[in-house]
Amino acid sequence: MAGRQIAARIATVWCLLLVVGVGLPFVALDTSSVELYYSAGPVDPLLAGLLGICCAIVIAAASTERTEPSLAAGVSLSLMLFSLGITASWALSLDTELILSFPVDPLFQYHPLAVVLTALLGTVSVFWYSHSLQLV
Repeated sequence: MAGRQIAARIATVWCLLLVVGVGLPFVALDTSSVELYYSAGPVDPLLAGLLGICCAIVIAAASTERTEPSLAAGVSLSLMLFSLGITASWALSLDTELILSFPVDPLFQYHPLAVVLTALLGTVSVFWYSHSLQLV
């Protein structure tokens, strides 16, 4: 039982970190730059942030036994797999020149990679939660 609760909390944290990662350009850039940055890919990664919020809510509901844990694990795993696909397709389609054209720290060029890694680790943590329920 304790392992299940730890896995649920870690998965919730990674889902929320995905939301933070997607929202970071709103702090670092102006509005027109954010619009240009996020519209450069085939799918807007803000959708991945929305899915991350939904995933965190579903896992939190399961950890407090307000919903069936096996159902929540399946739904959250699906949500995070979609988030991973969205962020990966967006990051792979970005042009490096676009990222470097913004007047911010040069480390910002690694933001797409950080968002994809956060989605990947979120997916792994949700998989771990599913494994703690002995579903996979």
